[in-house]
Amino acid sequence: MPEVTVTLPAPLASALGGNRETKIQASSIRELIKALGERYGEALTRRVLDQEGRLNPAINIYVNGRNIRNIGGLETPLREGDRITILPAVAGG
Repeated sequence: MPEVTVTLPAPLASALGGNRETKIQASSIRELIKALGERYGEALTRRVLDQEGRLNPAINIYVNGRNIRNIGGLETPLREGDRITILPAVAGG
């Protein structure tokens, strides 16, 4: 299973015990979120996914700089060494 690096901003990093970066093994974004929840607690999963298991509209996830909404959503495959960034969406006007 590929090992990837996950980076979180400070508001989400508290879910990782204050760490902003971690390595984890997963073959898709959905598996990655599940593995993060198992390792760091379900609070992180609840912030990233909605009650139906879809990506929370207030969260953006990027694989090597590409938004997963444009490349496969939660089923986006991961490869060894990929860099995943999970960010709260920015809104305003």
